[in-house]
Amino acid sequence: MRPLVFLALVVACGSDPMTDPPAADAGEIVEAGPDAAIKTPPLPYPPGPYGIAFGEVMPDVKVQGYRMSSTERDSRKLPFEDIALSEVRSNPACKCMLVLWTSAGRGCPPCVEIAKTLATISAKNSAVCPFEILAFNFDAVPDELISLSDQPATRADLDAATLEGRQPFPVGIITGSVAATGLRAIPFVPGMLVMNANDMRIKDVLQGSGSIESRIRQACEGEPAAHVETLASAAVTPRVLALGTNRAFLATEEHGILALETDGATKKLSSVVPDLAGGTKVSSLTTDPSFLYWTTASAPYEIARVPLAGGARQVLSTGASAYTSIALDTAEIWFTRSDGTIGTIPRSGGPESSFATGENNPRSILVDDTNVYFIADDSLIVRAKSSGTRTVRATPEMLNRPNEGVARAVPVVLGQWDTSLLVEARIDNGTPLRTLNVILPKGDGPPTTWASLESVVAFAGADIYHAMSETQSKWSVIERVALRGEDQLNVGTLGQYDVSTLAIDGAGAWAYWTNRPLVNGAPGNEITLRRVKFR
Repeated sequence: MRPLVFLALVVACGSDPMTDPPAADAGEIVEAGPDAAIKTPPLPYPPGPYGIAFGEVMPDVKVQGYRMSSTERDSRKLPFEDIALSEVRSNPACKCMLVLWTSAGRGCPPCVEIAKTLATISAKNSAVCPFEILAFNFDAVPDELISLSDQPATRADLDAATLEGRQPFPVGIITGSVAATGLRAIPFVPGMLVMNANDMRIKDVLQGSGSIESRIRQACEGEPAAHVETLASAAVTPRVLALGTNRAFLATEEHGILALETDGATKKLSSVVPDLAGGTKVSSLTTDPSFLYWTTASAPYEIARVPLAGGARQVLSTGASAYTSIALDTAEIWFTRSDGTIGTIPRSGGPESSFATGENNPRSILVDDTNVYFIADDSLIVRAKSSGTRTVRATPEMLNRPNEGVARAVPVVLGQWDTSLLVEARIDNGTPLRTLNVILPKGDGPPTTWASLESVVAFAGADIYHAMSETQSKWSVIERVALRGEDQLNVGTLGQYDVSTLAIDGAGAWAYWTNRPLVNGAPGNEITLRRVKFR
């Protein structure tokens, strides 16, 4: 498996695993047909809704830079000025717009290579119109895993990049209009948004520089890569999201558990447990083919279920303290409780059996045929089902990365596939990083880790799914990271503000999430339930 390194939602560039077609010499001036960068009166810009999610209209952003073109590739001969995206797309030759989000500096070879390749592409085909936003200075980052967001590109960086690259298309540095779009949530540099110039609706996002010419051609000429569906909106505070067959279940602070027919004609959240009091804190949700199960972390403390086909709530067990998580095996429901108990009850209900006691704040339980896994005392604990033998599999100190300033990382969420455990750990020592993602063999063996900023995480099959957020702006990207094979990352969509929950269907095809969209530039009162289908 190739290593993955995230930094501030922007992956460390390094070497690209794919190779590029030969690019034109950066100093060679190639004459093209109509020049897509010549200043022309802007055409009326397409109406919204504006945003950077798939299917939304790319906002008319403005950069400060040089209006470079095939007829003038020396930035010293051009004014440093505002350049609007609407001006570039107004050239009649433009059919496919490419907004390139990239970094200055020789430390990002793919960033250098993609500019060369785009020079070749735009010279051969004037219908392809690049617009480059130089967002960061890679060479100014003192450590591989310090946030690129803290190293914005300056005019001096722009001058150095354009004098070396001599791009035949406009290049600029970010302005307030760029910052407001949420482009900082693009998970790789170089990243590229692709859209048809006539409607400016985002069709695809391309990552890295490898095989970029064929990928651009496919994105420009093909169908949109994905479409984000808004399923429902409600004025609630979401806690947990779970999926059943053609249904989504959302536990809320105010109205208990709500449900939605995901493929039904009526897109409305309705109460699935009418007698679950508002204010009840649901701590976990899960389903099997017949039932929805949940636990509560507020009184009355209980494990309960309701038939998916409809029917009354069935209380399976009650306790004197908060239930923090549950997991199902073929015969039993396993649970963790805040009093330190790990226990079981029959799937149909009955007396509790204590499996272990004295654990410190146990939560996030998982089971397989032989072991029980959970988090307690800020560590990952494994207990054998047959004997109860306890093994500490990972502590915060064991998950350190001293070379990147990560002294300790506290496990908070677990998942599993095949012979591995998947762990999301919170970094708590003040670095710009927030999350350490860990693949840990169930037996012996060292962890594989990569770091990122804040994320909401879900697991399905051999993949980790993130709603990964740029910390300050709260803009997120929904993405899939493959843990085996060559398809390491697939972007579901960009432009999601303030994502709070995330769930993946069993096949790993659909991502569902809740977020709080902006209304007139401020967080709205309602959350939306959305989904996107992965490629």
